[in-house]
Amino acid sequence: MFFDEIHASIHNFKNEFIHYLTMWKKVVHKCIVSTATYTEPVNIVIKHLAYLTDDHIHILESNRVKRTDVSPLDMVFFPEEYSLKNYKDLVQYLLHWINKYITSDAHFHIICYSKNLLKVYMLK
Repeated sequence: MFFDEIHASIHNFKNEFIHYLTMWKKVVHKCIVSTATYTEPVNIVIKHLAYLTDDHIHILESNRVKRTDVSPLDMVFFPEEYSLKNYKDLVQYLLHWINKYITSDAHFHIICYSKNLLKVYMLK
């Protein structure tokens, strides 16, 4: 599960409904929360989200750099489940995307749900 700027949608996590998150425990493997604003209500929701991954939580902090322009975001969904043995379509798409859009002086980030998958890809 990915949540970006969770503080902006905190109103969607009402007390009477937040317990419904527990029904996702069997299908959620990782939960990534990105936000520059941590408030008490956000911390409560994050505690509920941490339960989904058996309280495996890793907090990353960095300096905030304000940009005047917004970076483009491409999201790609595949119908297959990816693993270390089944990742060829994903790698093919990434190579196509990088060759099409990235110049030698460009900077970009790829968010990957699996460190192991990233290591396999980087070894290619």
